[in-house]
Amino acid sequence: MSGTMMGVMPAASAARTPGSESSSTRHPAAASPSRSAAARKISGAGFWFCTISLVTTASKLIDRARKGEGPAFLQCITYRYHGHHVGDIARAYYRPKAEEQEWVTERDPITLHGEWMMANKAATREELDAIQAELIKAMDAAMEWAIAAPYPDPSQPATAYKP
Repeated sequence: MSGTMMGVMPAASAARTPGSESSSTRHPAAASPSRSAAARKISGAGFWFCTISLVTTASKLIDRARKGEGPAFLQCITYRYHGHHVGDIARAYYRPKAEEQEWVTERDPITLHGEWMMANKAATREELDAIQAELIKAMDAAMEWAIAAPYPDPSQPATAYKP
């Protein structure tokens, strides 16, 4: 049997439709694509844990596939803090406000990773704040460029419009 690796990174809730209403199983990894496929699920709740878990789990599944032991399915659970679009403001239908607040205040992977880095003396609060300030500055500059950019000429290739 050939070795195939499939991966999916679903958000914890689909847009406007709870996962329980759009799938026959709570976790897609439980519904393996074939009886011979290995199915694993990892959580994205903590950046550092997720990174280690992802590398370890994916490596095992990739090795399994390379040995010809069958396909694999890896589900990485992620969370989207906001809706899919600006108009997606009534998210209470598919996820409670308390759940959103828990992810923002207690389970944010970037915050957790920053706390881990500081606890393990890999970075200081000042260094992390400086990185965040640089990122905000770069994002603001990209937004200003995009807003000021002319509409693309349909006769030009997309590569002609680089910032």
